Amino acid sequence: LADLERAVDFGPDDPDSLRALGLALRDTRELVRSRQLLRRYLELRPDAFDRKLVERYLETTGSATDAAPTGDPRAVELEPRSPD
Repeated sequence: LADLERAVDFGPDDPDSLRALGLALRDTRELVRSRQLLRRYLELRPDAFDRKLVERYLETTGSATDAAPTGDPRAVELEPRSPD
């Protein structure tokens, strides 16, 4: 994971590095960052061979993970917002 982080730091617009780190973070459940990197990957490589697969992942992980400040998708469950 550290090597992938360095690759993205070195080449923040390299779609292959973004994809690799995004998928690795997905596997470690760091969904917010994973989604950010994979969205950027698709922006940089609109004709990606795995576009549909990545888009399905982005759709199924939904916006709740985007709002989780800790990167933990359970954060919404642990600290629900008051209806007031």
